[in-house]
Amino acid sequence: MIDIILPIYNSPKETKNCISSIIKNTDNDKYNLYLLDDCSTDKEIQEITMYFSGNHDNIHTIKNKTNLGFPGNVNQGFSLSSNDVVILNSDTIVTKHWLENLKLAAETHQSIAAVGPLSNYGIISSVPSIYESVNN
Repeated sequence: MIDIILPIYNSPKETKNCISSIIKNTDNDKYNLYLLDDCSTDKEIQEITMYFSGNHDNIHTIKNKTNLGFPGNVNQGFSLSSNDVVILNSDTIVTKHWLENLKLAAETHQSIAAVGPLSNYGIISSVPSIYESVNN
């Protein structure tokens, strides 16, 4: 079992798309998803998080009483887990076999403590490209 931590602050469309991609592309019995709402001011976030947690046993909503900021929100997520953890930004769209592939990479050697994906639109995880202006 892997715990997916999704820190959320506003961005309802992106958040909904992220959660939907996780459900679509991840085996239901392989993960718990923690929706960590960090005092979003957009009321639609509460509707989205409650909808998904109300319709999926493995999805849980936590709404902070005060804004903890990204690091505090992620640390809170770690405190909820006793499993391996994946942290996703709420604008992430995952693809087929994403979780299995991360798990396989993490388990290739006992000295590996953390793994991360490559992205087509990330700062530190992007695939190097001569077409850098594509993402600008």
